Amino acid sequence: MSWIKGLIHRNHQRTIRRKNEREAPWEVTLTPRYIILPHPERYRPIKLWDKWGKMQANLLSSFNQQWEETHIYFWIQTYVPESISNILVPGKFETMTSVNKDEKIFLFPDCQDQNVWTTILSMMALGGLSRCIFVLKNKPRNWGDIVAHLRQIIQKLEAGRSLSEFQSELTMCHCLCGSGDEDLVIYKIDLEEDIVLSIIENIAKQEDLELVIKRQQTPLFY
Repeated sequence: MSWIKGLIHRNHQRTIRRKNEREAPWEVTLTPRYIILPHPERYRPIKLWDKWGKMQANLLSSFNQQWEETHIYFWIQTYVPESISNILVPGKFETMTSVNKDEKIFLFPDCQDQNVWTTILSMMALGGLSRCIFVLKNKPRNWGDIVAHLRQIIQKLEAGRSLSEFQSELTMCHCLCGSGDEDLVIYKIDLEEDIVLSIIENIAKQEDLELVIKRQQTPLFY
C-alpha cells in the first residue's frame, strides 16, 4: 500500500505545482538600464512556449502601432534551425557565417509578418541574446551591417554600458530588444513610460496574468 500512497502524494504535489505555475504573478522589472519581461511560469513547459512567443509578438505589435512607419529586423542564433524551418522562405532571410560550424545565424530584414515573429520568439534560446529585435525608422541599404552593429551595442548595454553613450547611433531605432535566455529585455523604446506600462498591462489582462511591476528608484527613462 505504501507505493499507492507515494503515487497519490506525487500526483498531489504535481497538481499543486501546476496550480502555482498558473497563479504565479508576472513580475516585470524596470531598471535604470532596461525593462525585463520574464517568461511567465504558466508558459514554462516546452509545449506552451508558443504561447509565450505569441504573447511577445502581440507586445511588439502593440508597440509598433504607436509609430507611423517602422521596419523590423531580427537577428537569430541557433543550433536547431529546424525549429524555424517553416519560416525559412527563400528571399525572406539571410544567413551569416558563424565561428561554430554547428551554429547558424539568421537575419530577417524588414519583417512585417506577425506569424513569423511568433515563430522566432517561440524558439528555444541558446543563452543570452540569441534573439535580437530592431525596430528601425527607415530601411537602410546596408541593413546587414546596421543590424550587426546594433547587436554589438546591445551586448555593450548588457555588459553595463549606458544608453546615453550610444544616443546618436540609436536615433535610427524606435525600439531595441534582446532575448536573454527566454526572457525579453527592452533596452531602448521611443515611448513614454505610461504608454509602455499601459501596453504591458493590456497584454497581462489578455493573458489573465497578475501583473507585478518591480521598480528601482533610479528613473528608467532619461
